[in-house]
Amino acid sequence: MIAEKKPDIQLVHRETHFLPEKDTDVFGFLKPASAALLMQDLAEIHASEYGNSRSDLLKTGAVWVLARTKALFSRLIGPGEQLELLTWPGKLMRNLFPRYYAFNADGVTVGSAVTLWMLVDANNHESANPEKHGVFITGEPVLPPPFENPVRIRERGEPLYSVLRRCSYSDLDYNRHMNNARYIEWLCDAVRPTGTPAGFQVNYLSEIRENEEIRLNVYPGPVVVGIKEDGARAFEGKLDF
Repeated sequence: MIAEKKPDIQLVHRETHFLPEKDTDVFGFLKPASAALLMQDLAEIHASEYGNSRSDLLKTGAVWVLARTKALFSRLIGPGEQLELLTWPGKLMRNLFPRYYAFNADGVTVGSAVTLWMLVDANNHESANPEKHGVFITGEPVLPPPFENPVRIRERGEPLYSVLRRCSYSDLDYNRHMNNARYIEWLCDAVRPTGTPAGFQVNYLSEIRENEEIRLNVYPGPVVVGIKEDGARAFEGKLDF
């Protein structure tokens, strides 16, 4: 996210990116989880330019936590394609910081995304006061949002089937809980897609930690709801085709 500390602040960050094969799936197109990781990296790079990176905020006792993410692609992106990646912040709504993204190829937007972030205390993960941690709230976004903010995902009926997953080494990040992109990998693994998804949404409801076992209930949609052993919802996700 962006701290509005300078009059010449650049509220749109642009990068050129060549899509490597390692970021594609078995069908030869950009994997949803790889798209999510690209967006995470862009957000961190943009935030670091203005003193609001993870390391900057940890010094003040705060961290960014991703609450929801949604991406939609008008066409699938293949290896070797040159992309122009854009990201820019939205206007604070209650305790949520929107951040928007565009994936451009040959001057045309082929993908867009909206993420919602929360600023929380690094120790107890309760909502933190932005001004206390040097995070200044921006006004109206300099570019319009690509689409509306992601909302709650509601499943219908009974699960078609369920899959059990245990959070392990490869799922963890430096915070010792499951990385945001791994939720998307679990979502795709549970759905077993027969083609590359053209969009995805994940709502992060509760941290998943090492050795926790999660039941992934798969519903029509396809919608996946991750349930902890105590019955709490860990996340809810949806794929678009």
